[in-house]
Amino acid sequence: MEPFKVCLVHEEKQLRTKLDGLEKFLASKGFSKFPEVQRDLLFKQHAAMKNYHDILSLRITNLGIGTELTFGQKAAGVGFNPGGNPVVEFTKDL
Repeated sequence: MEPFKVCLVHEEKQLRTKLDGLEKFLASKGFSKFPEVQRDLLFKQHAAMKNYHDILSLRITNLGIGTELTFGQKAAGVGFNPGGNPVVEFTKDL
């Protein structure tokens, strides 16, 4: 895979992880304890991150990335990384 495509996929994965974390926090009981201004800003941050993620996903789809497993994905297993090891994630992108 071309280097810019690897970077694009990696960026999308990182953003998805951050977006998932923010969504969990927004749904938590602790979120309601934040000042209203901070809650409003976090909602705006979520909307911006979601929009950015959607654009990255469209670019990935448009470039035809993800239709074929990489060597690393075949070797390591597409979803297998129970420890969240970044080396395993990097290997999957090979």
